[in-house]
Amino acid sequence: MARKINPKIQQRELPYKLYYFVCEDAESMQCYLNGLKKLYDGKKIVIQKEKSNRGNDAKSVQLSAKNKRKELERIKDSYPNGYMVIACFDKDQNKLKDIKNIISENAKRTDMGTIYNSPCYEYWLLLHTRSVAPQFTNSEKCCKEVMKEINRYYNQNFTDLGKFKNAKNIFDILGNDLPKAIQNAKLLGFNEDNMDGTYTNAHVVFEEIIKVAE
Repeated sequence: MARKINPKIQQRELPYKLYYFVCEDAESMQCYLNGLKKLYDGKKIVIQKEKSNRGNDAKSVQLSAKNKRKELERIKDSYPNGYMVIACFDKDQNKLKDIKNIISENAKRTDMGTIYNSPCYEYWLLLHTRSVAPQFTNSEKCCKEVMKEINRYYNQNFTDLGKFKNAKNIFDILGNDLPKAIQNAKLLGFNEDNMDGTYTNAHVVFEEIIKVAE
């Protein structure tokens, strides 16, 4: 007679992998991540996130992410399939040298990752609608163009830039086009040569999440 498996033990032995996002702010990209968590959390993965507790510049976000990795190392057995801590930040006033160093440092580890957007996270949203790489000169111009495009493509009526940037339902609006955004980013072929201009590498982490979850 086959031995029955305790449901609690069976649940604990699922090959969960934790993706822990450490963001430069408490809104904006975290609103997008809330939707991603709602869609994929529990499907072989766990998604958690928090605002950097060291500051919002790239080096501070990275330090906060590294501290979180050290915390998770103590409970690594809770995630049989491992974990990844992702430092998430925009171009802002960060030095390109610092950005490249962080991306290079994290790329050498399987438990660390980086999501870097230039000039801002909202550019990643634009790729849900089309494959383009306009050279935005600043974050405000980028956000205005993206808001306009989101309104057109998804039949929305955002008018206030602040409310658009912190829209809690942003993933509900465009999340179905996440695979399209990933493919558009790949088509654009982002590399170190344009990291100081319009750039995103968000698709790398999000593509992995989809593959692991499904």
